[in-house]
Amino acid sequence: MKKELEELLKLSHKRNFNLQLFADDGGEGGSGGTDDPEDKSGDDEKEDKKYTDEDVNNIINRKFAEWEKRQKEKSAKAAEAERLKNMTEEEKRKHEMEELQKKIAGYEKEKAIGAMTKVARGILNDSKIVVNDELLGNLVAEDAETTKTNVENFVKNFNDAVQKAVAEALRGKTPRLKDGSKELTKEDILKIKNRSERQKAMAEHPELFR
Repeated sequence: MKKELEELLKLSHKRNFNLQLFADDGGEGGSGGTDDPEDKSGDDEKEDKKYTDEDVNNIINRKFAEWEKRQKEKSAKAAEAERLKNMTEEEKRKHEMEELQKKIAGYEKEKAIGAMTKVARGILNDSKIVVNDELLGNLVAEDAETTKTNVENFVKNFNDAVQKAVAEALRGKTPRLKDGSKELTKEDILKIKNRSERQKAMAEHPELFR
């Protein structure tokens, strides 16, 4: 993997460089091709596929991210092993109990989120509003009260946005942002840090989450 990454970095400046060997993690030596005559008689266009600078950069970034993730995981495991090695028996038992409690809390959270997702979906269905899982995930909390409040606020903002859009359409106007700049994108909305403002923007632009 590291060898492949180094080669890609050396050759990334070459536009249209043939990266077939690195494009799909084919294992040692590249795509794992053979000397089978049938393979050689295949589509020449596929064999000679060229890659642009953007393709090269994307492949490099993807492979580097994968390599970096593995290195971090290895370092974390090594550090944890070293820490455990230096623990007393009592410390080890305490550590095991803490890890068990974390797992239980994780399972309970997952179960709660699943239940609250059904509640949120039910409220939206009653309001004749259909949203995708990504948007729904931004409304759901671990407890029923917060989830209910989030969904009800979303429904209100959604209905207000629909009424406003209809009114402006009747006047022949296209809804714009308050400052008159470009329309919001899905990415712009997801970057909004304030949860209430983010949910309001989602309600005003549901078409971006279908």
